[in-house]
This record gives sequence, structure tokens and C-alpha cells, in this order.
Amino acid sequence: MSDLYVDLNGSVALVTGCSRGIGKSIAIGLESCQYGLLDNCYFDSGDDAITLKSGRDEEGRKRGIPTAHLIIKNTTVIHGHGGFVVGSEMSGGVHDIFVDNCTFTGTDIGLRFKTTRGRGGTVLDIYISNIQMSKIVGEAILFSMYYAAKDPIPLSDDDAAIMESTEEPFTEATRVFRDVYKDKKYLKAAEILKYQLDWQPRTKEGGYWHKLRYPYQMWLDGLYMGQPFRAEYLILTANNSEWDDVANQFIWMAKGAKDQKTGLMYHAFDESRVQLWADKNTGKSPEFWSRAMGWYMIGLADVLELFPAEHPKRMELIKIFEDLTWALIKVQDTESKTWWQVTDKAHQKDNYAESSGSSMFVAAMLKGVRLGFLPVSVKPHAIAGYEGILKEFVSKDEHGFYHLNRAVAGAGLGGSPYRDGSYEYYVKEPKRDDDLKAIGPFIQAAIEYEYAIRSGPSRTKNVVLDRYFNNEYKDGERYHYTWDDRYDSGFSWLGEIFRYHGAKTNHLDEAPARDHLKKTDVYIIVDPDHKKDNPQPNPITDLHSNVIAEWVAAGGTLILMTNDTTNADVFNANKLSAKFGIHFSMKNINFVKNDQFEEGVVFTGEANGIFTPGRKLFVKELVTLKLKKGAMKIAAKGKDIIMAGSQYGKGKVFVIGDPWLYNEYVNGRKLPAEFQNYQAAVELVKWVLK
Repeated sequence: MSDLYVDLNGSVALVTGCSRGIGKSIAIGLESCQYGLLDNCYFDSGDDAITLKSGRDEEGRKRGIPTAHLIIKNTTVIHGHGGFVVGSEMSGGVHDIFVDNCTFTGTDIGLRFKTTRGRGGTVLDIYISNIQMSKIVGEAILFSMYYAAKDPIPLSDDDAAIMESTEEPFTEATRVFRDVYKDKKYLKAAEILKYQLDWQPRTKEGGYWHKLRYPYQMWLDGLYMGQPFRAEYLILTANNSEWDDVANQFIWMAKGAKDQKTGLMYHAFDESRVQLWADKNTGKSPEFWSRAMGWYMIGLADVLELFPAEHPKRMELIKIFEDLTWALIKVQDTESKTWWQVTDKAHQKDNYAESSGSSMFVAAMLKGVRLGFLPVSVKPHAIAGYEGILKEFVSKDEHGFYHLNRAVAGAGLGGSPYRDGSYEYYVKEPKRDDDLKAIGPFIQAAIEYEYAIRSGPSRTKNVVLDRYFNNEYKDGERYHYTWDDRYDSGFSWLGEIFRYHGAKTNHLDEAPARDHLKKTDVYIIVDPDHKKDNPQPNPITDLHSNVIAEWVAAGGTLILMTNDTTNADVFNANKLSAKFGIHFSMKNINFVKNDQFEEGVVFTGEANGIFTPGRKLFVKELVTLKLKKGAMKIAAKGKDIIMAGSQYGKGKVFVIGDPWLYNEYVNGRKLPAEFQNYQAAVELVKWVLK
């Protein structure tokens, strides 16, 4: 029997009550299907059973019709390579798939996701719940990114060698899997963890006890155990009431553990002063342990990345971060550039350079520099630290495998047998190679090192996003086109691209004055308000336009992105754009109905100076442009000019009639794979920072 395929090029499919036994064929393949239902079916397959595809390689990307919006439920599969399978031909993308109440018995794999290099396509928003699996031969869930058309369970004579891989740039042929959800158990787990934090005992001041069996004690490592998770949870649940308490946990920990002479932090403090390891006057433990400070620093860096920009305690957290960083740099080993197990006692008897703490310090410092929390002067010390880690701790065995050596297995205070926190205790704790508490931070350090050496300009450029002309609020919160808005309406993805390329990102909440712009390299104005958005808008005036034009002429870079005439104050924006020979025509085009993305297509022009010629972009509901001598067309649609640029004095300007680079259209979740808004955003950032 041959494969059963449903290839409807985006049309609706309905399959119910199907029973199908197959020899060596796929039970049912849904290719480029949308808005379909597969319900109450029974399959016995010799290949994959329920299979989702959307075209292969360049042909699939060119066609660009994803498999999407499908419900698969109440279905049983016995035998076959995979019960529910995505790929490997998924070049057109697969998204918004719901799989519920299915049974897989005797299949090689239960849930199987497969693709291969060069295929391209994005798979996301796959929701899977209530799956019963039994007698699964291999893995219950398998992601195969180098699928080679072999059986997932090799026979005895099969070649099961791992495919070699080499680094390749991110292109349209890069395959992407994200946001695959296996029912709601992770949400339930997160809620339980948050509930536990809510009821965790606290010190009299309000700090979390390290554990129930360590009453009135705060340990440095405990901050990483709770607060990064808590910060992420607050964002995902839109809870803005607990940020003050998140900040206080770090502040109280620093207050109780910091040594005023060295700036370093002791491992812990005991508020009750009853522990044998605790100083009777201060409650502090007796020694500085590198890994404990490392956990604290990484936790603080992770929280600062998410912490609200306007919160009054943000600067206090940054000050704590910077002070501890410089204190650690002072005790960085002068030869190896790493850090010792007992941090301030290098070369003393039995002490040793230690890999986990060193990796944590490097990861936290480089992340702090990248995100603008630490000065650029920290960067050389952290780079030297990473290179020291490679020389001091990384080895390669005779089989070609790498190892990360010399990490302390663990350390603590109190308990049974009692740990007194003495120097002798820390240096005599067992050491371990390839300890995951070192490997994880080392991977983080390696990622930050790659960011750092590819970060572009030697001087960090300040990219400022306007929040004066665009000043919208929703439910009491800032809304639309801000760096810290991680939802579809925000610019968090664009901000991340800027920071990856070495810039720092800030907001300007006031009218642009000369003093503000002196400290600004790139100024971005997006979607200036009119009364539809803001009952009291701040229009762009002639004075604003003159100040900005003067700044551009002196070497600044301006990005002006309005919206269509019904959604932005384009009339007053013309006062600014006209300074550079660019006018908004007041003609709106590219109206897109639902998901008819082709209605919003724009191609970049030849020799445009910014983008790869011929990039396929999505820009919807925009106002077109008219140009005067000196301005340059960057992209057009027929006779309508979509994007333009201008060299003005020592500076440059980019103008478009739409805020087209907000998260919804660069994060890969909504647009079909052939649209290249993300790649265009990277090219625009590189041009801006040149």
C-alpha cells in the first residue's frame, strides 16, 4: 500500500473515523495543510504514522505554505517509526498544532521531530497533551537535526555513527524548532515552585532562608536558586507587584555578606548568630568561596536582564554588581587570570585555581558588559579570564574528547557532619572533573565570549529609543515599541540584535534636547502618537526637527519609522523627515487581510547600501515616501517608495512608514520562512553601527 498524503496547499482538511493498516508506508501525511482536524483514527504503520510536512529544501521554502492550525486527537497508533512526526520535509514551516488524547503502542519513537542541515523552515507552537505511550522501542521524544533517512532504531548491521558537523552561518536554510509544549505540566511545575517561594521562611528583615533546615541563614548560592526563576515567572504572568522584593533579596544578601575592606562577599550569614561558623558580631561565615560568589553574580546578571528599567532599585542592583566585579578583578590570579577556590588566598597551602567559580565570574562579567550594566573596561579582564580557563582547566584525551577539570564537587555550611566554613574545610573538599556545576557556567562563559569578540565597534555605541513622541500606555503600563516589551508589540528582539553587535540600548522619555543627543550615537523614533493613541500626544515640532537635524549633521544616526496615516502622526513627522529630503506621501498601501502575507511583500532594491538586494520582507499597512535630490531609494514596490536613506553632513538617516521590526515580525513565530525581516534587522543594525 502506498503513502496516504493530504496536500491541500493551505486548504481545510477533515479526516475522522479512519482505520488504516500499512506495510512499509506512512500512515497519513499532512503536507501544507491548514485548519484541519484528524479525529478518532487507528493506524498500524511500517513507517511514520501521523506525519506533518511542508515541502523540501528550496522548493518548499519558495512555495512557503506551512502546515498549520491542525487538531489531532483521539487517535491510536500501533507500530511504525514514529507515532506523531514532524518532518523531515518541513521547509515551509509547521506551527500551531494541537495533539491531544492519543495512544502510541509499539512504535520506535513516540513523538518524533526530524530535519537536516540546509532544509530551513521554522517549527513552533506545537502543543501536545494527554499522550499515552507503551512498549516504545527507542525514545519517547526525539529531536533529530541531522536526519539521514535511516531507521530511528538501527539494526545490528546499521551504521549508527554520529554525523560530523561544522559551523555554518544562520541563513534561510537553517532549520529552527522552538516552543514545543508537552501539555501543561511545566506550567503546573512553575506554579508549584512559585508557591513554594511564596511560603519559604524568611529572616526578620525579609530574606529567604537558604533552606528550612538552615533557619535565619542567607547563602550567596541561594540567590541563583530562586530569583532568576522568580523574575521570569513575574514577566510571564505580568505580575509587577514583587520586583521590589526580588531586588531586596540581593540587597539584603549583600548587606549581610559583604566585607567592607575587600568588597568580596562571604559565603553566608546567620541572622541569629547561633551557628558555630558564624561570627558572633556580624553573623558572617569565615571565608570567601568563589563558586558561591559566582552563583550570586550570575543570578544578579540574569535578574538585571529582566528587571524593569524604571524600577527605583535597579541602579542599586547595578552598583552591587559593579562593586563585586571590581573586587573580584583585584584578586584575579596574575598568571593564569583565573580565580582560586578560596578567593583571596592564592598560592596558600592546598588552595587551587578552580574552574566553576572562574567560569561563573567570566560569564557574569561579560554578560554585564554586553547588557550595559558594567563598564567596557571590565571586558579585557573577563576575556583574559576566559582564555585562562581554556589553558588552565580544559584538556583533550586520547579519544579526542574535551574535559573541564578541577571543579570542587560541593561545599556548604553546618549540617551533619558539621561543616565549619574554615579555610581547611574548603580546600579539602573533593575535586571533580567534568562536573556539571562547572560545565554549565563554562558554556555560558563561552557564549558570552563569542558575543564579546564579535561585538563590532571598540567603543560601545549608545542606541536610544524615543518614548516621548511615542508614549502609549495600556492598563497603566507602557505599551508598544520599547526595548523591554517582550511581547509581539515590543522591540526586545531588535534590542538584543543591537546589544549582540556591541551597542547599549536606552530609552529617552523627554523631548530630544542637545544635551540628551550629545550622549547618543543612534536615535530611533517610532510611531509618533496622535490623539487616537494618546489623548495628550507630543507632536514633533520645528524646534525638535532642527535640534535632531543639527545632531545628525554632527555625526548622529537617525532611524525614523512611523506607521500608516491612521495610526501615527505622519503630518508632524514630515517636519523632521523633510530636513533630509524625504517626505511621507500620505498614501497608504500593503493592507493585509488575516494571514495573507503575500499582500505585505516588499523587496529590497539593488545597490541600496544597507540590505542584501532582493530580500523578501513583510511590511504591512505603511505610508509611502517621496524623495528629493540627495535622498536614496532603498526599497520600492512598483512606483511606491517604501524605504529611503540620506547622508546628511557627517551623519545618516533611515526612514520607513512602518515600525516593521517589532517582535511579531522578527521572532520567527508568525511569518513564513521565506520572509527575511530578521536578517534585514541584522543588516540594518550593522549599517547603523558602522
